[in-house]
Amino acid sequence: SPVFFGKDIPSKKISYAPSVNNSNLEQFIANTEYVRLLCEIDSLSVRDHKSKEIIEELTGKKTEIVLDPTLLTDPPIYKIGINEPYIAVYVFEANLSDKDIDKIRGFAKKHKMKLVACGVYLEWCDYCIHSKHGTPFYLYYKAEYVITNTFHGTAFAINYKKNFISIVNNNDKIINLLKEYGIDNRGIKTGEDLEQTLLNEINYEKIEQTSKQLRIFSVDFIKKSIYT
Repeated sequence: SPVFFGKDIPSKKISYAPSVNNSNLEQFIANTEYVRLLCEIDSLSVRDHKSKEIIEELTGKKTEIVLDPTLLTDPPIYKIGINEPYIAVYVFEANLSDKDIDKIRGFAKKHKMKLVACGVYLEWCDYCIHSKHGTPFYLYYKAEYVITNTFHGTAFAINYKKNFISIVNNNDKIINLLKEYGIDNRGIKTGEDLEQTLLNEINYEKIEQTSKQLRIFSVDFIKKSIYT
């Protein structure tokens, strides 16, 4: 909808961390209204390099790369009533193959852990637990591992400093997020690489330094966009 591009908004317009995902330049060029509206945005930012290249090509304006809003603050911590080792699962099931599911279940059984579906019903998980205060990701907090195939599932896994895998399925948003933090290897295409990747520990000390720098830059972008 054009309203998401700022149509008919008379005040200052700021874009914060959107992504073109799998869209391409030609698709934008084909819609002249969207290009016009993009050009009218006062401060432009995106969340990945592909989006930056496309928006700068369309508008001729400098476009910054900033953090997704979910990574700007520390994640929420709520009480979790699970007292046995578990793996947090946050997936769009339609994007998983039966082989992927078998690999996930096999890993959990082999390592004697329960599978906990976060905020969704997945019949092949041991527990399906609802969201709390609007978020399913609080269940990541005590998880031994996280398995996801979504952008925000991946972002929160990083924010909670968890060993995780993201089944990327050529999702540009996830691929770029992992690349930003130098952990491209956490993105796998199928469940075949699941066990080897999960058992490989992530060095979060290095990631924390990257995260701090990106947070400072991103908050500074917001302040400058509003006050200048």
